[in-house]
Amino acid sequence: LHRDIKPDNILLDEHHVHLTDFNIAAIVKEDLKATSIAGTKPYMPELFQSFEGAHPGYSFAVDWWSLGITAYELLRGQRPYVMKSNTPANEILQTFHKVHPSYPAAWSLEMKSLLRKLLCIDVQKRVSCLAELQDLDHMSDVNWDAVHDKQVPPGFIPNQRRRLNCDPTFELEEMILESKPLHKKKKRL
Repeated sequence: LHRDIKPDNILLDEHHVHLTDFNIAAIVKEDLKATSIAGTKPYMPELFQSFEGAHPGYSFAVDWWSLGITAYELLRGQRPYVMKSNTPANEILQTFHKVHPSYPAAWSLEMKSLLRKLLCIDVQKRVSCLAELQDLDHMSDVNWDAVHDKQVPPGFIPNQRRRLNCDPTFELEEMILESKPLHKKKKRL
């Protein structure tokens, strides 16, 4: 995961997952913060802190939150936080602070622990770099060089007969924050 990528989409390349950004990524230098409002609401908690009077702006730590949301959604088939494109910003921030995602009992303790570290609303306590991820006890046996070089066989290989393994229009209006959601613009398209 690179600092300038918001994982809003998943693409498959030789059966290995890649995360991409639908062309709304921001390049953020280490000593600066981004302030643009673009992204899918559940994936961007720092965007809404300015509505609470906190210091506006965010950095690459938000990408690790997004990775946690993506992993949760892939494992469970739903997002850990329920919100709609018209949910007011103050309600979104309250949801992040007050609602604790539920983790199915069938999930391993290690997976639950990892997701809690990625979905930590406090940016200072969130896993937010590869070195922190690699330092976790339950990640110590991962061969990170093999992962990087795509030498680890994927746990799932999609059906090769299907051309598309996703619905590109699913929740499209939530992909980009706007004052007027995209579903209201369908008639003009």
